[in-house]
Amino acid sequence: MLKYVLMAFFIVLITMLVFSRIKIVFEYVRKGTDDDIILSIFYLKGIIKYKYEISLVDFYKNGFKLRTTSKKGKTEKKIDKEKVRLSYSEIKKKIQDVKYKVDKFDILLNYLKSNLLVEEFSLDAYIGTGEAYYTGIVSGIAWSIAGLVTVLLEANFKVIKKHVEINSDFLKKRFELDLYCIFSLKIVHIIIMVLKYGKLAVKKKIVINKSIGGDIVGGTSN
Repeated sequence: MLKYVLMAFFIVLITMLVFSRIKIVFEYVRKGTDDDIILSIFYLKGIIKYKYEISLVDFYKNGFKLRTTSKKGKTEKKIDKEKVRLSYSEIKKKIQDVKYKVDKFDILLNYLKSNLLVEEFSLDAYIGTGEAYYTGIVSGIAWSIAGLVTVLLEANFKVIKKHVEINSDFLKKRFELDLYCIFSLKIVHIIIMVLKYGKLAVKKKIVINKSIGGDIVGGTSN
């Protein structure tokens, strides 16, 4: 009797874990010269939680570090030209790789359209250029962009709660932004999506193996 009770308990527990929703909270806050990105993940009503904060101050100060290269000689140019050359099988493989990435993106997008829930989308902005005329123009453009993003979001996902507010400051230069989004997805949907990716990866490997085999056979016959 105890064995069946334990089995029923584990079945209920696994079902609860699999069909529970994982929440992802994304927030971008800009005030003055400070930019912060906050990413939080909650599972089982917050029993399991993870929070990560990113400050973009260092990025704006240092920017990207680009590596410079010296002028190449004739020998190096010839080597580069040799590297650019691709065989038919290599070109075919690159085309298959691009197709594979497109298929992965389609699977992800279509699956998220059906199962991802946007519990909240909130956007508050304060815009001021220092001149009333340009502030009105920039605020109008910001409203158009915010409206387009909201329309695209509602067209592709189920949005429960939304809030968009663009405030114009005609007295001084000011740009503040607070973007707050809550997404949720069931664990079972994540598992299914991983299985779909795995199936696509196996299919890709089979296609590549066939193409390699075909090239070998073709080379032998020649």
